[in-house]
Amino acid sequence: MSDSASAGPTGPDSRVRRLLFVTHEFPPAHGGAGTVTREWARAAVELGWGVEVLAAGETDPADRGEPYPVVRMGHRGRQDRGARRALLRYLRARSPRSGERWIVSEPGALRALLDAPAADLPPAASRRPVVLLHGSEILRLTSGRRRRDRLRAFLEGAALVVVLSAANRTLLAERLPGLSTECRVVPGAASGALGAHPREERSPSPAQPDRLTVLTVGRVHPRKGQREVLAALRALPERTRAGVRYHLVGPAVHPGYARRLRRDIRAADFPVVWSGPLGAVELEEAYRAADLFVLASQPYGRSLEGFGLVYLEAGRYGLPVLGTRNGGVAEAIAEGETGLLVPLGDPRALTGAIERLLRDPEERTRLGAAGRARARAWTWREAVASALGTPEDPKTD
Repeated sequence: MSDSASAGPTGPDSRVRRLLFVTHEFPPAHGGAGTVTREWARAAVELGWGVEVLAAGETDPADRGEPYPVVRMGHRGRQDRGARRALLRYLRARSPRSGERWIVSEPGALRALLDAPAADLPPAASRRPVVLLHGSEILRLTSGRRRRDRLRAFLEGAALVVVLSAANRTLLAERLPGLSTECRVVPGAASGALGAHPREERSPSPAQPDRLTVLTVGRVHPRKGQREVLAALRALPERTRAGVRYHLVGPAVHPGYARRLRRDIRAADFPVVWSGPLGAVELEEAYRAADLFVLASQPYGRSLEGFGLVYLEAGRYGLPVLGTRNGGVAEAIAEGETGLLVPLGDPRALTGAIERLLRDPEERTRLGAAGRARARAWTWREAVASALGTPEDPKTD
């Protein structure tokens, strides 16, 4: 963004009181960036901000349940060139709003704005946006000199850069050394209301009531490591394996990986259920019916786990959690307190950690109770307040 674009108007009428969230990814689309956008927008309303969300796709009935207007721009929520151009066309045609700050909350929207010269953006952009970085886009948007320079210029014109983990802040500092804009770590929180039932009231699977259920929730993609979890379960001692059920929840977004996963499922000698994506009620039932949550996130190309909201989601239901040391996962899991961490590329360690937790109900209970307490201790309202403050006491200029 140029100096003229970042200067912004001054005076009492220019005070920022409204937030415009600009995103390609938003529910019902599945993904962490969309979840963060929704939860930030809800929390901002609670804090007194005027909020509007510009999202990709067509109007969804669930939009009416949000405490702010969701304006659907009609184009598909992808990061391809066509979707980015559609977003820019919409922004250029949109009438400016007084006292509005943009929250660029998702990688696709950020890429679109990087495509546009500052002079082509509407006046509202001059208020210096807040930019949320989730992790993988830091790698992708600094992979070449031209991309890196454009990202640096845009972030230098921002009011604030927010990341979900210290690991992401370190990565950004390595990729863009000397960035003058403040980069603030604001961890995510468990979404929605806490689970109502304590872990003692677990609802076992009616199909296998005597088996312990290992649960993975996440889009079916090489980065989420479903095949690694399944391989670890298959490597368990026969006696332990005979008492296990594996439940996978999530949409298939990588066809080749999904085919290989289905092949692995057919080869398993214990029950494996792949439910696909679930609605809120069914997902809550899946969490309550589980005994252990495992997501063995893996590096994949220029993609990494920036934080891992799903570990907090599982902890909300009193589940012990198990993950790999990848990106910001070590900040989502308090090792030895809410769950366990294993090294990347160590299948024996993954199998050993799963076996340890399956064989020790007392440790599962201890870790799950701590996970529930942690989910209660930090909310999205507190996260957004720490980043933005309130309209009366803002934390950005």
